[in-house]
Amino acid sequence: MNNDIGRKIRELRTAKLTTQEQLAVFLGVTPQAVSRWESQGSYPDIELLPALADYFGVTTDELLGVKKDEREGRRAEMKREFDRLSDVCGGTREEMIASARRAVAEFPSEEEFQLNLAYALQLAIWDESVDESERSEAEEEAERIYETVSETTKNINIKCEAVQGLVRYYSYYAKDDKRALELVEQLPSMTDSREFIRAWSVKDETGTYLQEVIGLCATYLAVNIKELAYDDERTNAPDNAVKVEMLQTASKIVRMIYGEDMLYAHALAANLARHTAVFQLKLGRTDDALASLEEMAKHAAIYDETCERDLGKRFSSPFLDAVGWEQNSARFPEKQEPNVCRQQAKLLENSRYDALRDEPRFHAVLEKLEAAAG
Repeated sequence: MNNDIGRKIRELRTAKLTTQEQLAVFLGVTPQAVSRWESQGSYPDIELLPALADYFGVTTDELLGVKKDEREGRRAEMKREFDRLSDVCGGTREEMIASARRAVAEFPSEEEFQLNLAYALQLAIWDESVDESERSEAEEEAERIYETVSETTKNINIKCEAVQGLVRYYSYYAKDDKRALELVEQLPSMTDSREFIRAWSVKDETGTYLQEVIGLCATYLAVNIKELAYDDERTNAPDNAVKVEMLQTASKIVRMIYGEDMLYAHALAANLARHTAVFQLKLGRTDDALASLEEMAKHAAIYDETCERDLGKRFSSPFLDAVGWEQNSARFPEKQEPNVCRQQAKLLENSRYDALRDEPRFHAVLEKLEAAAG
């Protein structure tokens, strides 16, 4: 408990023109107890804090010496830290977990920080460097957090995010599709979403909201096309040639919506190009795969340069010309560090690219990424 609580009680009691005896009667304690609190010889029992706060007309935080503005500032700072690490040009899984644990330790009741920790832990599913025992431990901790938050939260958006985390757990890790589908049924349909309802029911004079939704939909569509290409468990899964066409179509969608000056969408374009190369390699189309990786390196380099140069710039696309890459916006709370090139170079270490290791063009791609990453 805050060592200054005794001083605070004395200040508040004096300001209220109340004696120690009068305060003691109100609380049902002895005057000697109040005297010990004020001399910092002991602390009031925690059960008395609400009554003390109510008597003086303050919050328990104020009574304990917690300054609301400072606390809110600290909460916002910790949120920004995690957002930086988890964004498209963010940090490692270990850094994200450490950041989330610090936030949870300082704000244990903050549900958003609990979900951040669960999300960071759950990245073990896709991290090939994590051994099975560590992956199991991380996934089970994430599942416990998601389960608890989904059952206790009063916030519908928090609940939906927690349920999505549980769906990932049962679908990707526990391999229990039946349970995953049961959980999915707890989520609202697309037609019940705020984006859908606001688009037709609330007038938006600037068009900003509609354009943000268009950009979001284009991004989600492209990402889901990519996921569909990797889904080989379906009986009607397409062959690799069709998958290449699917990914190329996803790239066209991104270019159509975001325009040539893609700003932060260059990171998405880089990922789509790299995934296209994967399936071109499976077809033995080495030259095409190298061309896709060259395209990836181009977009990654532009993105990293854009991080340094173009915050605040608007898209040139007619679909998105009211929005852009805003500094201090909800999406990018502050200037990002340019390291997409570094991330892409790391991903090229995967064995699926081994067939290209001796190709001069492949080495040129790596050199371009390394040079742009600095």
